[in-house]
Amino acid sequence: MGGKIPNFLKDQVIEIDRNVYIDPHDPAYFEKMLKYMRGNDPEMHFRLAKDWEQKGRFAKALFHYFEVTRYRSSYYEEARQALRRFDKESLEKYPVYKLPSKKRIPMWVRTVLVTFFLFLLFLIGAFLTDILAYI
Repeated sequence: MGGKIPNFLKDQVIEIDRNVYIDPHDPAYFEKMLKYMRGNDPEMHFRLAKDWEQKGRFAKALFHYFEVTRYRSSYYEEARQALRRFDKESLEKYPVYKLPSKKRIPMWVRTVLVTFFLFLLFLIGAFLTDILAYI
């Protein structure tokens, strides 16, 4: 055989990479597609979310619906509508994936940095003034 799948099986699977094949009828098809081929594909996240929702695994469904909303795609509005279907109670019950917020530098650190920068400018200005006075 030489490492190749026989023809009768090759018609039933999708070749992802060399020696990596996935059966479209596999229950974990969408997960495997995300893992091996399309890690950031909104379509795969959306289909996987619908699959998890039908199986009653709402925490995983919410995670993948939120993943879809990170990208502007044709599935964006459908994912938003699916998220609206979950009421507040179910959102509190299941751990929800939250988009990472921008980490801000604390105010006291910013104040120290600005003060240090202004102090350096003052020293440079004083140094240049002394140099120009001798010229």
